[in-house]
Amino acid sequence: MAKAKTRKSTKQKQKLENEILVYIYALVLITLSIIGGLQIGFIGETTTGIIRYVFGNLYGVVYALVIIGSIAMMLKKSMKDIPVKYLLGIGVLLLAWIIAASVPEDTTLKGMDIFSKFLKDSMLVLKGEIAAKGGLIGAFLVSLSTFLFDYKGTWIVVGALVILGLILLLCGAPFASMKQWVPIW
Repeated sequence: MAKAKTRKSTKQKQKLENEILVYIYALVLITLSIIGGLQIGFIGETTTGIIRYVFGNLYGVVYALVIIGSIAMMLKKSMKDIPVKYLLGIGVLLLAWIIAASVPEDTTLKGMDIFSKFLKDSMLVLKGEIAAKGGLIGAFLVSLSTFLFDYKGTWIVVGALVILGLILLLCGAPFASMKQWVPIW
């Protein structure tokens, strides 16, 4: 009997410790996001510089998502409670936004020339002297997309990603009511 009681109290203690760790991690992420978003001190400027380099001008959105995700972790105790379709929908919309932001004005640049130019301008982007646009990820995706589909095809891909993201986010009640009005042949 005593052995079963110690197992139960050990499991409860472990569960409590895990819950406390979730709160600690979430608060650390929220604190770093606020410091980075406001670019306070060396840590804030460095964090923002790195995030801006990787994600481009969407660094504020990245900070907001980290804060929202941390609050969700504190409230629900697990990211598993958030439906995957919402996470995918947000991810797809952000991907479309990053690609759209990375399309250069100079349409003579295509393929890996876009990525090479971004890498060449890396120090200027990290210093904040030139706009990061869609960042490293966006430059790579636009390079790949313009190589495969050219510029018109890239904009079609962006449009398709926006539609897919909206479908993932809004799937359910709004689309169920639309099915009544659209006849299917």
